[in-house]
Parts: sequence; structure tokens; C-alpha cells
Amino acid sequence: MIDNEYIKEVKISSKMKKADEMQLYYYLYYLKQLGIIRKGKIHYVKEKKIEEIDLNLEIEQEIENAIEEIQQITNHSSPPPLYKLPYCKKCAYYELCFSKEEG
Repeated sequence: MIDNEYIKEVKISSKMKKADEMQLYYYLYYLKQLGIIRKGKIHYVKEKKIEEIDLNLEIEQEIENAIEEIQQITNHSSPPPLYKLPYCKKCAYYELCFSKEEG
């Protein structure tokens, strides 16, 4: 969601708070590149709380580093090793990562 002041993201819970924040920071970063300056709000529905975030130079550098790392990964001839983490089964990309895995 976007309005004149905020980009808003809705999440069920804050279990993956850092990932949620980085996702929203990326949106803010991308829009800033287009000349659109906003703050961010994450609405955690299950916990009935709202967290406000604001892009700063340190976070912008972190995003630029992450983009650089992603570009390096995509330039490899094969993907990085697969690691099964506790939250993998609930991830929207599970089928993509584990498509060749046997049940």
C-alpha cells in the first residue's frame, strides 16, 4: 500500500522481522531512486502492532551490498548449496528451492 507519506506492508507476525524490514527498506530504496521519498510501516496483524521504519544511509549501503551479492550469485554457473532451515516449509518459494527433492 502506498499513500502520500508511507509505504505500508502487511505481515502476519514478526517472526522474520529482519526480512520484513529489509523487504520494505528495499521498496523505499527503489522508490527513492525514482525520486519518490516515503517512510515505511509494517502492520503485524496477529500481534496487532505497527512498526515504522525510515530509510537512512547505512540501510541504503546494506541494500546496495545485498544487490551486489545477488548479482554475484546470478553470475555463477550453478546455484549456491541448498540449506534446509526451520522456516523453509512455510516459505512461498519452497517449491522453487526444493522442486527436485524427494518427499
